[in-house]
Amino acid sequence: MENRIKDKLLKGGIYLVLDPAQEREKLLEGLKQALQPGKVCAVQLWDHWKGVENKDGLIGEIKSVCRQAEVALLINNSRQMLEEYGFDGIHFDTMPAAPLHDIKTNAGRRILIGLTLGNDLGPLRSAGAEALDYVSFCSVFPSASAGACEIVSRETIQEARTLTHLPVFLSGGINLSTISKLEGLAFEGVAVISGVMSDPDPCKATESLHQSLNKVIGTI
Repeated sequence: MENRIKDKLLKGGIYLVLDPAQEREKLLEGLKQALQPGKVCAVQLWDHWKGVENKDGLIGEIKSVCRQAEVALLINNSRQMLEEYGFDGIHFDTMPAAPLHDIKTNAGRRILIGLTLGNDLGPLRSAGAEALDYVSFCSVFPSASAGACEIVSRETIQEARTLTHLPVFLSGGINLSTISKLEGLAFEGVAVISGVMSDPDPCKATESLHQSLNKVIGTI
């Protein structure tokens, strides 16, 4: 089952990013609702732990929800937390100093590794890129949650497809109002935070976003 859960991410779809600093009950209930339609391919815990109480308990509850839904749970940036909590993988905002192959070997189990890219495709051309399982571009639209991410050009995303066959996810400001603007781009899925978790009905938001995503990907 573990491999099946991880393989789901590689097929693309909706990649849900969680802010652990969000109000706990709202976060957990929103996650349960978002996973209900079965349209989320993976969940990532964002590196935003300031003020979070009982981290162990929160991570345990999130892992339980994801495991029940058979969805991979990844951690953002922290190799220490990757090992301490047994996450299914890790997503790096920038290429780490340690070789990706070493990180996988040291994990002692199959893990997924993803990387955020901007307009600089240098990391994708590097030798270490062969150990990546997927990449994510940030930000395709202006977004508060995307922080300091630059706006990625359509040309960059198209060029990436000529360099790799890895699953490509797009992130930053993606919601029901903006997703249609991604038509014509070659990608496998979208990474979202507020587009789902800030919606009064995360279940319906996930279902609607997935329907729109299928229409957009079908235009490639």
